[in-house]
Amino acid sequence: MAVSWSLANALQGPGTFLLTRRFSRSYSRSDIGKGLAGPLVFYRDASILGLRGFSQDLRNILDTLLWIVQIPWLIKELKRHETELVLTTVGNHWCPIAKAWLLKIASGLPGELYMMDDLESSAAMHSQGLQRTVGMWFARTVERHLLKRFATVWTISKGYGEHLTTKYGIRNTKLLPVPIRGREIVFKPLARGPITYLGYSGSTHGLYESSIQLLLNEMALRNRAGKGENFRLKLFIGSENPEIFDRFDNSDLIDQHAGLDNQSLLQEMGTCWFHFLPYSFLEEHRLMVSTSFSCKIAEYLLSGRPIGVFGPAYSSISRHFNDAEMPLVVNNADEIAKLFDELELSDEKLLGDRYHRLLHENHGIDATRKFLLDRPGK
Repeated sequence: MAVSWSLANALQGPGTFLLTRRFSRSYSRSDIGKGLAGPLVFYRDASILGLRGFSQDLRNILDTLLWIVQIPWLIKELKRHETELVLTTVGNHWCPIAKAWLLKIASGLPGELYMMDDLESSAAMHSQGLQRTVGMWFARTVERHLLKRFATVWTISKGYGEHLTTKYGIRNTKLLPVPIRGREIVFKPLARGPITYLGYSGSTHGLYESSIQLLLNEMALRNRAGKGENFRLKLFIGSENPEIFDRFDNSDLIDQHAGLDNQSLLQEMGTCWFHFLPYSFLEEHRLMVSTSFSCKIAEYLLSGRPIGVFGPAYSSISRHFNDAEMPLVVNNADEIAKLFDELELSDEKLLGDRYHRLLHENHGIDATRKFLLDRPGK
């Protein structure tokens, strides 16, 4: 949702509006529309049935059926707003592509997609048994037959675009880095106290788990070195998760911060020496880490503190930060200590200038607008 919100703000102007659903019964319409520059239109979905925790596939299929019923109304909304193009964000399921294609056919408007996760790999990772097999088949089929029917398929990373070209021969891909609301960040120099906090936000499973463990091991090693250092990890998650303390070694170094509102989250993040942006080095995760991209970069940049990137050189985050010639990037699983050592020797004012440039050239509202609009043929 945050990505769609940022895209809508980047493209604000005549003919632009955000078409979305509630996603969950816990979200109010006013919460979703808060801070949005342009009009907001809701279509009906299956959230009222409360199936989110039961079956994502069933929920998405029901959403698509409801979408088909609403197509005549959707076309009226597009005409009312004098829309000339429909840009659809696609998460980790194939249904939004099918919905976008159906609307494209019915309305006659050109369509574009913004792809953020490899769909077949996501189906394999998030389901099991027959559901896994069927989900992977649908993902392949939809990608193979529908992606080429859109004017442009924007991808969240270079690796994702390369993957789609190699796998399906698709040539209509273009890179669109993660869009982030705002145009400026305030980098906040930090005086280290008796405790040095590091920050991590998001999932602790799958693509991130092994690298988080390496970080905790390095923190524990430094705490025991007798140099007076006391590192702790602030873990920012949606809700308290006691299971984390059983799953990780050195988990006594973790402080959980759950369910913070956006303002409190950024304030708490501003107290961290650096934020950890990892990907797995395990070969089984190679496809996902080379194509997907952590949207947590938005929170990290807006918090005004350095970002320690830790992942293989082929990972999307490493390629992105290396291409931008950013500091604090480690591409060897045995060299996580370099994140600490490099930051200790860094000039924080110069670091702030580099992160501001990264936002300005790749992620901010103006940068996103330039990626989407300033291109040949537009």
